[in-house]
Amino acid sequence: MDELIERLEQSGVGYKINNTEVVTLAFADDVTLVSSSRRGMEKLLSITHDFINERGLKLNIKKCKGIRFVRTPKTKSLVQDTSKAFKVRGTGGESSSYIPMAGTGEVIKVLGVPIAPTGKPYFDIDTLEGTLERIRNAPLKPAQKLATVRDYLIPSLEYKLGVPGVGRRVLKEVDASIRQTVKRFLHLPHTGMNNMFLTMPVKDGGLGLRSLCTQHLARVAVGTNSMMNSADPTSQTIASMPQHQKPLHSALQHFSVPAATKDALKKGKRQLLCAEVAELTETYQGSCLPTFRKRPVGNSWLSGLNGMRSRDFITGLKLRFGVIETRSQKWRGRTPHNPAVLLCRHCGHSTGKRETAAHISQKCPQTKNLYIQRHNKIVHLVAEHARREGFKVHVEHALKSEGQVYKPDLILTKGNAAHVLDVAVPWETGTDMHEHHERKVHKYSMISDDVKAHFGVDSCTVGAIVVGARSSWCASNRATLKACSMHFTKRHSMESCVDQDGNSRSWTEVDGTRRRTDADQPYEKTET
Repeated sequence: MDELIERLEQSGVGYKINNTEVVTLAFADDVTLVSSSRRGMEKLLSITHDFINERGLKLNIKKCKGIRFVRTPKTKSLVQDTSKAFKVRGTGGESSSYIPMAGTGEVIKVLGVPIAPTGKPYFDIDTLEGTLERIRNAPLKPAQKLATVRDYLIPSLEYKLGVPGVGRRVLKEVDASIRQTVKRFLHLPHTGMNNMFLTMPVKDGGLGLRSLCTQHLARVAVGTNSMMNSADPTSQTIASMPQHQKPLHSALQHFSVPAATKDALKKGKRQLLCAEVAELTETYQGSCLPTFRKRPVGNSWLSGLNGMRSRDFITGLKLRFGVIETRSQKWRGRTPHNPAVLLCRHCGHSTGKRETAAHISQKCPQTKNLYIQRHNKIVHLVAEHARREGFKVHVEHALKSEGQVYKPDLILTKGNAAHVLDVAVPWETGTDMHEHHERKVHKYSMISDDVKAHFGVDSCTVGAIVVGARSSWCASNRATLKACSMHFTKRHSMESCVDQDGNSRSWTEVDGTRRRTDADQPYEKTET
């Protein structure tokens, strides 16, 4: 290919951009020939034809397209001429053939990117809508549909739309179409939910659906910057054109970076994300974000690839994003005429408690057995893992100390050492997870000597395993496990975070065992 390009460049019949002559653009076996005249194009075709024949190859005319622009005599404006096709002479007795001309407005695919004859990228939003509808109706689980959109559809769109000339309106329409489809098959509310939860990375507590507006700015800026710093004079000339410099400057301003290098833009995107997350944290739905950010273990289930039941996955998303259907959530931002409609449907009349996600998950008598079951499941997971590592496990072993009876969830003994562990499943807002951990440690530190005396060991450590009700993993758990010399893999940590069946059943049973009443409706019932 280098030899062909060298021959073409020596022809001197290319198209001049400023003081640089462009003859060909090539990538692998795709070659684009460019000339300022019809005679020049015929010469380029002849050179290419001879070069290919010398090597026993042949032009695939069916995959070739010709485009010709001419200036009108009076207005000097460019118009597309489709009347005369470019001729390719035959070899070995074969008749000459003609390269088919692109029709007016016909879209051509160049390296997989649809481009109009004017050179602008073309994108059909209706085709995308059809693709999204097929994904939505596919016989797949919601988590599998999410993975399809995130891991396959969005990367392909980033490639097609990551070229100069794509309008911001098109990018916004594509982003909106993806968001609406994802919300539909995940049964998330179409309004009243912050879209940042969809676009944030999974490790930060989002679904990882990258915004195409942001990705387009970054990709175009990196490409233009690479061409400007290239040793190829043609690349430098094209990158220096005003229509390519404008999006580059827009990206530098948007990301607040001095240069459009990959590292600089990566840092700029990270800073922009931090600013958006900080703004979201100030809202009702995002108040819990500091607990979940940069927690890859506790957020891993958001990828949808851990085998959760669809019902649990969708309920978990609603809990995490603060859009679970409760009376307080339905009336958020408005004041009902009758304050009683905000009370818990099961215990509100006796306790006066409002029906919130935290109340249902942690305090409501109706769901007490379920959140005890959730707690006991985590205790069971830790206990089974300890047994496999050779510990002798004592569950809720009662010990009396200074007139009080203590029943830690687990006492592990191995050799000449004992380890006291207690499990907590708090609601992740208002109080730092580390504070829950410290309270548990402080409470059971008082029985350290009693444990040593009771089990006949020389040393005793006290720790806690704190897993949030919405699947956050406390960083202090690592110190507890290290003190026990117990190896807890990432997979086991993930199981502790996501294996909380009681959390999902708290909502399915509370909502499904009772007929909906007028009090559940956010608007007053009117007579008709």
